[in-house]
Amino acid sequence: MVKDQNKAPFYTLLSIFMTIAGFAAVETFFTRYCKIALGIDESVSSFAMGFYALAFLVFALPAGFIATKIGKRKTMMIGAFGQGILFLIFMIVRDFRTIQILMPFAGMFNALFTINSYPLVVSYTSAEKIGTYTGLYYFFSSLAAIVTPSSFGAIMDFIGFNKLFLAASICLFISFAFLWIIGEKYENTMS
Repeated sequence: MVKDQNKAPFYTLLSIFMTIAGFAAVETFFTRYCKIALGIDESVSSFAMGFYALAFLVFALPAGFIATKIGKRKTMMIGAFGQGILFLIFMIVRDFRTIQILMPFAGMFNALFTINSYPLVVSYTSAEKIGTYTGLYYFFSSLAAIVTPSSFGAIMDFIGFNKLFLAASICLFISFAFLWIIGEKYENTMS
């Protein structure tokens, strides 16, 4: 896949890795961030993350419908970029109530990305290789979920928990960039 002339599948997998890393960092450290940066009790902040998950579930089906209208890659780009912007807003805003209000929108943007990521990966291949591409999808997504807590923990120890959302946003904007490169360089070869 790395040596293939059409690197769209590889860039898509890198995009998936970066988005999951950004989300996993927030998921792992959100309650600690709220305690350190905002002085909010862990039980209150963990409840706010529930709105993120609920919005993801509610928006899962619409995310698929949107992709049928504008395409999987473009839908994923909106998801990555929108979530990155919201995470930057979370970094700037020091009012927890505002974060609670905006958290469901972050879940909706995550649904736009996540619901369409696996279908995009397998759209690059033939029926005979779907198992291989499925394995690659789960390898990249699982690897991101595995390495993020320890690597972001080290980063947060170095730069401070106040920068959690900045680091997560950077991951999401890199994810967006990989998807943008696919459109710029490989659009003609995509299904």
